Amino acid sequence: MQITGKLVAIMPLQTGTTKAGKTWEKQQFVIETIEEHPKKISFDIFGKKTAIFGVLKIGTEISVVFNVESREYNGKWFTNAIASNVTTNDDDEDDFVPAQNTNATQTDITQEYPQFEYQDDLPF
Repeated sequence: MQITGKLVAIMPLQTGTTKAGKTWEKQQFVIETIEEHPKKISFDIFGKKTAIFGVLKIGTEISVVFNVESREYNGKWFTNAIASNVTTNDDDEDDFVPAQNTNATQTDITQEYPQFEYQDDLPF
């Protein structure tokens, strides 16, 4: 599924370590749909994909590709919207936090956000 809306909240990054010793990252964010009766929807995104929230500003129009998942715990059901991809829809460069110089490199980004490792996984 995919939905478009304005970014209205970014919660603090959550990190931890699994029983197997692997580290994990989780970012929760909220968008407000753009329609006659707007709705706010909370999403979770995991892993290195959380890095985009280090540069996005509140109010940016984004598209979210997500899956809905429910699980049972102690007789109650809980539903999560888990984002698999987030892209910006605004052509306005002002929605991004400016780099310290116009020739920002991989090193510049990882120094500004050391908790994120750069990984070139683009298909082109």
